[in-house]
Amino acid sequence: MKTLRRLLSSLLCLLLCAALLPAAAAEGAADNAVIASGSCGESARWTLSSEGVLSISGTGKMSWNGSCPWGDYRTDVKSVVIGSGITSILGFDQCPNLKSVTIPASVTELRDGCFAGSGALKSVELPSGIVAIPGNCFCGCASLTNVTIPSGVKSIGMYAFAFCGSLTGLTLPSGLQIIGEAAFTGSGALTGLTIPSKVTQIGQRAFLDCGALSAIKVSSYNQNYSASNGVLFNKDKSILIAYPGGKSGDYSFPGTVSSICPFAFAGCRKLGHITVSSKVGAIPESCFDQACLTGITLPGSLKTIGEGAFQMCEGLSVVTFPASLQSIGDWAFWECSSIRELRFCGPAPDIGDCALYSVGEYGERVTAFYPASAAGWAEAIAAVGEENIDWLPCVKPSVKTQPKSQTAYPGETVRFTAAANTNAVYQWQYRTSEDGEWKTWSSMTDATLELTAKRFRDGYQFRCKMTNPLGTATTSAATLHVAKPKITTQPKDELAAIGDTVSFTVRAEGASAYQWQYRVCPTGTWRNSSSLGADAATLSVEATSARNGYQFRCRVKNAMGSVYSEAATLTALALPAVTTQPADKAAAFGSTAKFSVRASGKQLSYQWYYRKTPDGSWIKCGSEGATSRTLSVEVKSYHNGYQFRCKVTNPAGTAWSEAATLTAMAAPAVTAQPQSRSAQRGETVSFTVKVSGRELSYQWYYRKTPDGSWIKCSSEGATSRTLSVEVKSYHNGY
Repeated sequence: MKTLRRLLSSLLCLLLCAALLPAAAAEGAADNAVIASGSCGESARWTLSSEGVLSISGTGKMSWNGSCPWGDYRTDVKSVVIGSGITSILGFDQCPNLKSVTIPASVTELRDGCFAGSGALKSVELPSGIVAIPGNCFCGCASLTNVTIPSGVKSIGMYAFAFCGSLTGLTLPSGLQIIGEAAFTGSGALTGLTIPSKVTQIGQRAFLDCGALSAIKVSSYNQNYSASNGVLFNKDKSILIAYPGGKSGDYSFPGTVSSICPFAFAGCRKLGHITVSSKVGAIPESCFDQACLTGITLPGSLKTIGEGAFQMCEGLSVVTFPASLQSIGDWAFWECSSIRELRFCGPAPDIGDCALYSVGEYGERVTAFYPASAAGWAEAIAAVGEENIDWLPCVKPSVKTQPKSQTAYPGETVRFTAAANTNAVYQWQYRTSEDGEWKTWSSMTDATLELTAKRFRDGYQFRCKMTNPLGTATTSAATLHVAKPKITTQPKDELAAIGDTVSFTVRAEGASAYQWQYRVCPTGTWRNSSSLGADAATLSVEATSARNGYQFRCRVKNAMGSVYSEAATLTALALPAVTTQPADKAAAFGSTAKFSVRASGKQLSYQWYYRKTPDGSWIKCGSEGATSRTLSVEVKSYHNGYQFRCKVTNPAGTAWSEAATLTAMAAPAVTAQPQSRSAQRGETVSFTVKVSGRELSYQWYYRKTPDGSWIKCSSEGATSRTLSVEVKSYHNGY
């Protein structure tokens, strides 16, 4: 099989690298001493130093009979230095530790496989006398990043730079004429390449498996080749030669293409949907070998699908074969595990050996539709013999599912879906208005049309034509409505403490831009805000006293227009502050003790708390005035030492008063009354009282007659238990 031959040839240079060679460095040799030497040509010699320097000296061509003279020392070679006078070189392949090479200007010839398999070689500068880079020259040099190619080089041989995995860029010389078969195959890091003007020949698979190569360029002066969108063609673009392995997305052939080269899309892993031009009559051998693509539209002109054309393709789930198809080559869809459906639109083609072998995932069924009345299908189905394929005859299509009108916002993905009663090719059409002309939307043949809602598509109508070999059915029209944004969550009023940051949030469907606005009062003028988040769904604003009562709203916009949210109000309050603290109280049992607090702020509320001891837990009061500024407490004996404080709250926050202590005690009682006294003028008399109780204070009073008014005393002891009075004549009867 040709595909197997391709695989074998692709491994040629790697097989050259597979030889196991013994290491033979002389133990104990002096630094840089010659450890081996010999002849390598009629007038050429070689020496290998203990430091791994392989030196070539003399004149003329390097040559030998039998194996390479330094073959037993290949693993010791770290650098190669070729002396001036040598004209032709070879034999530096399979040197795994070779990192550098110096080639003099006298060298005019490189021999086949000269450096093949020297995986550590990083950079090579070729002398100006070189005119050809032979086959396999640098094949398998995995570390090679840079090669300076002189302008006089006219040809690059087959596999010359194959499997150079680190080679990211290469400037091809202006005089280059020939690029050999598979010259750069497997060089997966190669990102760009320009074909010079004099190139007349490019071999098959020259750029196969170059996964990073996103575009191939061609000099505009080249008379044989051209490039379009990074794809390589012949000059008039009638032949598609090579598709770059790193190019991604859908691709439609130019209408000029009538022929495709073998391996043109082989190994391309980033393909989308491929649309083949209507002039193409054949998909050649291995054209999409091991590619990954999401779909393919084959033209009505197609007659043959070549050997291994789609073998081991991934991602291809549905294949529709045109009625014109006459043959499918051997192994054409071998191991296409993603295929779920095959659609044949005409008479049975000649289906080659293993053409449909192992299609579909293991264990899953694949459905193959064919026209029930078309010729040759009974024999073809029997010949294929794949057990996992269900062959179903198809009938004239009719609409099973109509597409439905859709409403969407700009930028959203919209899907219109239709279904036929049988297998059919789906072709979507559109018109820009109800009375417009129907046009083809695209060449995609899926039952679901997927598109992006855009402003100019508002009012577009879509329908689907369903075609198989037996006829066509057309759905009704479905309309796309592209809408303004829709606000789903309005901003809410916010109340915050002065100095805090508050957020206003709007949620909307279909929004592409936001602009918050504010006004200072409900009848004020709206102005654009510049606060944090003014152009986002959430606006952040510092609550200040000046902003108390401000209103905020959001303008939500998309390509179809704008809508405004409702207004939300900011209430900015100062935190409450206690300005007058409650004072300690001493009160008699049974009396009422009152504790008062004063606080600044608006919308204040109060709640008094008490605790039984200075280190006890605070408990919410239930006494009279417990939720007002003044708390009234009926004094009990157990209240002695109780503490009281008030929690003052508004929507902005909370302030606590200091604690005030209640001293509860019994009323004083006189236990010994003062006694009347008789005394001479000038004498001092004393009046004494005894009283039960705690924290007592005294104040004596006098009156001049039994019915007179009492007057506060100021004599000695007037504020103690015993009053001393110096007797005067007028004191008689006091």
